[in-house]
Amino acid sequence: MIFMDNTVQKRIEENIRYTSNWWGKQNPLRTFFSYTEKFHAHTFLKAFTKYSANEKYLIDIGFGDAYLIEKIFTRDKNEKVTVIGTDISIANVTAFTKRAIGKGLSHAYALSVDPFQSLLPIKSESIDYVNCSHVLEHVVSDSELVKEIHRILKPDGTAFFMVPLNEKGWDVPTHVRKYTNNSIKNVIEKKFVISFTEENDAFSRMILYCAVHKNFFTLIFKRSLIFLLCLLPFPVQSALDRLFRSFGFKASQILLIAGKK
Repeated sequence: MIFMDNTVQKRIEENIRYTSNWWGKQNPLRTFFSYTEKFHAHTFLKAFTKYSANEKYLIDIGFGDAYLIEKIFTRDKNEKVTVIGTDISIANVTAFTKRAIGKGLSHAYALSVDPFQSLLPIKSESIDYVNCSHVLEHVVSDSELVKEIHRILKPDGTAFFMVPLNEKGWDVPTHVRKYTNNSIKNVIEKKFVISFTEENDAFSRMILYCAVHKNFFTLIFKRSLIFLLCLLPFPVQSALDRLFRSFGFKASQILLIAGKK
């Protein structure tokens, strides 16, 4: 760690502060209006529908407020899927563990991980599915985390990666690096064979733009946009997203589905 770039150190520390202050203090109202995070979760769930989770193990890396984990149990309530969530925030782990007990999620577990390391406290070749959504841009070494995901995944397992796109010219304080379509593929393809890719979510890019370029008008636009979008079900959000992207609006993320080499 003594050789870590000072800028990276500060951004990792900002990640720790942000994730504890935001996700660890979620409530139903804040969760309802967390449009971007919910869109990420539903993007995974839509892609995951063709995979059977019966008697399977799934790990959600960087689970935040565990919205995705709870949705998985809603979808697969008649199946024996075991979901493990990892996060750098002990506050997140504690908050979710209490909710999981209260909701009777007996097959859900939460683990804290070192924010300065990419090691995952999971046995090699023990996991069927891995969801790594908007995490690679936050870690010290994205290639090391990809190696760890490769290590814990079963030979016939499937990994789902999502990272932000089109951040050129923007400085997001918690992002250690920026990705292009090609650069993220180069990282993933060192250990995996990519079977599917999809760019989507133009609205989150608008929301992020407003967050980066703060003023009275962008604040009003951002809050109004989030309010309107959160009143719509995901299929409608997705249809509107495709429409706006057909008009030339850029996507804010890319989904990659991959298997082990």
